[in-house]
Amino acid sequence: MSNKEGNGTRDLLNNSNFKVWKKEIYILLKRKGLEQHILKDILTKVDASKLSDEAKKKLKPIDETTNLYYSESVTDKIIKADAEAKDYLMNSISIDLVDDIDFISLSAYEIFKLITSLNQSNKNDRIEKLKEELDKMRYDPEGETTLTIFISKMNLKFKELANLNENLDFQEKYDYLYNAIPEELVLRSNIISYQDSWEDTTSHLIKVERQLKRLKEKRQKNEDNIPVSTNIETKVNSNYNNDNNSNNDKNGYYKNYNKNYKSKNKNYKNARSKTNKNDIKCWNCGKFRHYSNECKMNRNDKSYKYKSKSKGGAYKGRH
Repeated sequence: MSNKEGNGTRDLLNNSNFKVWKKEIYILLKRKGLEQHILKDILTKVDASKLSDEAKKKLKPIDETTNLYYSESVTDKIIKADAEAKDYLMNSISIDLVDDIDFISLSAYEIFKLITSLNQSNKNDRIEKLKEELDKMRYDPEGETTLTIFISKMNLKFKELANLNENLDFQEKYDYLYNAIPEELVLRSNIISYQDSWEDTTSHLIKVERQLKRLKEKRQKNEDNIPVSTNIETKVNSNYNNDNNSNNDKNGYYKNYNKNYKSKNKNYKNARSKTNKNDIKCWNCGKFRHYSNECKMNRNDKSYKYKSKSKGGAYKGRH
């Protein structure tokens, strides 16, 4: 069946022309500058059921959904371009297939993947491939993708399996989630105890992970402040050491001063002892050749009497 309106591929998709149709729709969107909308998941989504009303105001709601919102990176321009790509897709498939696909809430990327999965030669191969992709999914807490978006992507794969009539029960979904998150998050969230329903389990996990991130950031902030006090302590110790060095310098100065003083005093005594004492007269005993402090006569001796000099130049008195 051909497209008479000309706003889609030349031939509408049917059960036998998928390979040709896939090339036609890619070239059409490439010509319009919209091919990235079927190659990449540009319209990333967020499950806002657990977000506050204030947080929801920053996000754009997805039409005909309750708790699904576009992430903050999605702009009005991107939404408009994606709607244009969906319009080309809608006009390139049969009306029966259009009725089976949600063209309002799904993105062009999701619709194209769904069409591709429905038209693969072996349905079982597609199911196995989706399960293999789920097995390989790993959540990185340090990565750019939040846990909410990661779980949303996992839900999309569950939905694809459901479209292929492969409905997973809670335990199967839980096993995929358990293997996808780090062991530390498994232990800290105690996720083993939350196995009532898929919604309760994922809601609890998201809540705990946010709390852990908040506590980690708080601890990191406290650790970042430690070097500041260490620097202060180092500065205090440095000042203390400088003061000690200054005191040591002063002590060294006084020590050298005393040393020099003693040296000078010693030299003075040595110089005094070497002085010619022939003309030195003791005022204690009146004799020459010694000082009074060197006199051997007892000054307290009452029998001592100082007498004047005789004619012969000798002193009279008791010696």
